[in-house]
Amino acid sequence: MQSYRSSLISSAKSSRFGTEAGFSLVELMVVVSIISVLGLIAQPNYTKFVDRAKTNSAKATMSSAKAGIMGLREIDEVNLMGITGQYCTACLSGRADGADPITWTPAAADSVWKRIGFDTTPRDGWGRMFLLDENEEEFNAADCRFDIILSAGADHIYQGTGDGDDVFGDDVIIRIPYFNKRSCNYNVNSQFGGQ
Repeated sequence: MQSYRSSLISSAKSSRFGTEAGFSLVELMVVVSIISVLGLIAQPNYTKFVDRAKTNSAKATMSSAKAGIMGLREIDEVNLMGITGQYCTACLSGRADGADPITWTPAAADSVWKRIGFDTTPRDGWGRMFLLDENEEEFNAADCRFDIILSAGADHIYQGTGDGDDVFGDDVIIRIPYFNKRSCNYNVNSQFGGQ
């Protein structure tokens, strides 16, 4: 009886502590390597997915602001400069080409954004402030540049205003249609166009 009990204990010990229990170090390293490779493959796609979602969110916010501006222009019967009292809200904030908007001061533009229905200067999905640039008739009645709303995009670097519903660098730009309906000799390669 004693020997039978001893053999049961020794077989339990060998199965619990022998080579049959658990994984070897090599097997664990192979599994970790496979998971790492899969992560390296998936990470860029995930980053693109997140940036695309943030870009779409920025476009939605800008479209909402655009609709609000167009409604206010019709109610007040003035162009955007008449509503905001500024010719370059983005300039108030310290806008500079090739710079990250995180360094700018949105508080300077808050009062302007309040006039068009926002509590403060809105921010895009990357935490950077949106820019508002009042261009239509800034210099004279024949100034045919579009008013624009802009986000610096995923790289957080403001590339310049461009002009149109486009992406300039990775900046996201939405233009606001003209308030004063007139014939403009507009040249898409130049913000100022013909006059």
